[in-house]
Amino acid sequence: NKDCRKLFQQLCKYYPGMDDPGLTKQRLFSKLYGKTEYNDLKMRKLMTRLTQLLEQYMVLKELEKSNDSFAHLLVRSLGDRSDYDLFKEAAEGRIGVLEALPERGKGYFRERYRLFEMLFYHPETAKLSKNHDYFQHYISDFEYYFTLGSLQRACDNLVRKRLLQTDSNLLYLATIDEVASDSVLIGFPVVYFFHHLFRLFNNLPVEDDLLLLQELCTRCLYQMSRDEQSLAVNLLVNYAAPKSNEGSKAHTRFIFEIYKITIENELLLHGKNALSAGVFMNIVAIGLLVKELAWTQHFMAKYGDLMHESEREMTLQYCEGLWCYHNGLATGKVEDFYNAIQALNLVPIRAGAKFELRLRPLLVRVKFELFARDRETLDEFISHIRNFERHLQGNADYTENVKKSNLNFAHKVKTLARLKNEPVIDLTATRKLLKSIEETANCILKSWLLEKAKELIVD
Repeated sequence: NKDCRKLFQQLCKYYPGMDDPGLTKQRLFSKLYGKTEYNDLKMRKLMTRLTQLLEQYMVLKELEKSNDSFAHLLVRSLGDRSDYDLFKEAAEGRIGVLEALPERGKGYFRERYRLFEMLFYHPETAKLSKNHDYFQHYISDFEYYFTLGSLQRACDNLVRKRLLQTDSNLLYLATIDEVASDSVLIGFPVVYFFHHLFRLFNNLPVEDDLLLLQELCTRCLYQMSRDEQSLAVNLLVNYAAPKSNEGSKAHTRFIFEIYKITIENELLLHGKNALSAGVFMNIVAIGLLVKELAWTQHFMAKYGDLMHESEREMTLQYCEGLWCYHNGLATGKVEDFYNAIQALNLVPIRAGAKFELRLRPLLVRVKFELFARDRETLDEFISHIRNFERHLQGNADYTENVKKSNLNFAHKVKTLARLKNEPVIDLTATRKLLKSIEETANCILKSWLLEKAKELIVD
């Protein structure tokens, strides 16, 4: 349709902002039809038609990228036609392709069971013949798919319950462990991997061995789809994070090694927008925690462009501030802390919870280092903490659990600063603070607080 093509060409002139005040239906109509009187019905019909064409284009582009969707639609289409042999050849050919690929995750079993299902239920397939075992493959692959999917959703659900303090549950949670323990299912490495994680998250008897987990991850990631790889890494990180937050260096190093394996083998780096801002910041944070400053700086420079452009700049500014803070701790140079503040100040105000719940506690730690080096007064530092507390209390988007965790941190930092400001350290009060930090279950940056409190006692 030539009018659709012209409309598309006109719209392209306003891309990518699409917020030009001149972008109106009336203006577009005049560009298409000259001095003809504006007809809103005609314009809306044309816009609807163009929208339909663009949607079809997007679907077709996805089909080009997705071999399983393309093959499924082709086989289904051939199954509706009169040539059974051609349909059978296409279905079995696709099964052969799947067998030659390394993937043995949920997508592999899903596609196989759908192909065997179509083969078995085709009207021309002899249902009682011994010449094929389509039905058994269909049932078995469906069971593998359902079990693996249930394990993955169960693990994800258990993490969400812990992080969000929700009461959500899964109907199959009580039986999935028994089903997944079957020797046939355990024979598939990806099933075994997620079953192992399920038992860890669900506090069931299983060996808690970080080296085993790392080995399983290394062996299985290549057999997973991209979504499963992301889920696997996220689950491993969430498993180790609580113990890392409590100060376990082994669990902190484990998280870094998992990220390092995935990054250096480019398993999560599939083109533009491959890395979310959250994952990028997590990788930088954990790299700096284990003092891998050079590796982390290289990661930031090499992979920053793989984030979505809407969050890229403020993510990189936050990460630059975090890197400068850790470099300051390593070098003892005060200018590194000022450089950290300069970078963090470039992150827009009201950037959203994803950034503010990282940025504001980081600013507290940076300013604590300046206060500890007599570059800020106690009053200035306490004033900054109170601003942080007001922000937490006045933000309706934060859950009560998040607020409490951050407010506990802010309260203990104030106590820590007051103790440090005394000419002579009160060891009794410091030990009391140390015990209070250890006994507080819900508190962010707990290991940092413990470290700083212990430094007062040593000093």
